[in-house]
Amino acid sequence: MKKLYPLQSSIKNYEWGSRDMLSSVLGFENPKDETQAELWMGVHERGMSMAQDGKETVPLDQLIRRDPVAMLGEKAAKNFGNLPFLFKVLAAEKALSIQAHPNKSQAEEGFARENKQGIPIDAGHRNYRDSNHKPEVTCALSEEFWAMCGFRPVAQIVSEFKKLNISFFNQILDAMQKHSDESAQLKEFFLGAMKLRDGKMAHVIEDVVHYAQHQQGVPYEWMQKFYEMYGADAGVVSPLYLNIFCLKKGQAVYLPAGELHAYLHGMAVELMANSDNVLRGGLTPKHVDVKELTHVLTFKSSEPDILEAQGPDGAYKTPSSEFEMHRVELGPDYMINGGNPAQIILCTQGRVTLETIAGNPNDSQRIVIQRGESVFMPYHAGGYMASGRGELFFAQIPS
Repeated sequence: MKKLYPLQSSIKNYEWGSRDMLSSVLGFENPKDETQAELWMGVHERGMSMAQDGKETVPLDQLIRRDPVAMLGEKAAKNFGNLPFLFKVLAAEKALSIQAHPNKSQAEEGFARENKQGIPIDAGHRNYRDSNHKPEVTCALSEEFWAMCGFRPVAQIVSEFKKLNISFFNQILDAMQKHSDESAQLKEFFLGAMKLRDGKMAHVIEDVVHYAQHQQGVPYEWMQKFYEMYGADAGVVSPLYLNIFCLKKGQAVYLPAGELHAYLHGMAVELMANSDNVLRGGLTPKHVDVKELTHVLTFKSSEPDILEAQGPDGAYKTPSSEFEMHRVELGPDYMINGGNPAQIILCTQGRVTLETIAGNPNDSQRIVIQRGESVFMPYHAGGYMASGRGELFFAQIPS
């Protein structure tokens, strides 16, 4: 039988989450009035989805390992062995930490090094919790989703910090002049700005906030918000050296390894390689390892890589070999044919019927999902039809 597997997935209750976003938009219950931050869908050991297989409930990774070729397809089973992506819904009431993720070789080396050092996987000062990289694509689910990513051009950074006329930053700007290439200049600036983490530097951040209070513009508004959220944190000045932008509903941004970024407010659907490696640089009470973060960062100015859904299947094109995201809005009479790639299908609005396609009607399966519900569609299902009225996101292995 060509089967679909309904999923039960875990919610992460991080302090930057929202008490009502996931409940109001996706219908999740929140009886303890907790800050619900992320819904994880996939096979990561820190947030494993459970698959419904008839009357049996089984961890999704175990279901796939029973027959990887049938579940993933021969190519994906050979290349990955299990589901290579992690699918999330984010609900950010407060700004997330400024962060970056390692590339594959950096993750493998860092994970092995910290294992050799005997650092527990769940230790607060651990940098590498697995050996995988974490490129990601994030699509706005709310009408607005605010974020920062990528260094602004050096000339803009210098201009912004000269206006402050603060001795601490003037010294950093003078040190930048030693270098002729952009990468070295940005690295010099970033290492200088990270010295604001010293508790004795709180007065510098307070001077910057005082300046921002008398300015107009989006960066200055966020600097004041960051100060209200996190106090004299080094990340308060980040809107003056990182690009800050707002995604509209349905727009997405792609973030490769080494890209410094932070998600600030709103709801989004996020798809990434199957990893939980995060190196932080501010806006957080958690562990910050400046040396390791600097090691993985890409020091070049860049504009946000904002994506629009392409074609009738609503694809967001990225260079990733592990994942591909699609978004489709269904009308009352609209149906789509699914292909072979293994997928997790998430309903974010409405009510949708999924039906596998089979030569013998007795071999097909029909499942109705509504907002907040998801299913795993294995490779062997071969295809399906979706009908109804609603919004679907598809996370799949590229074919």
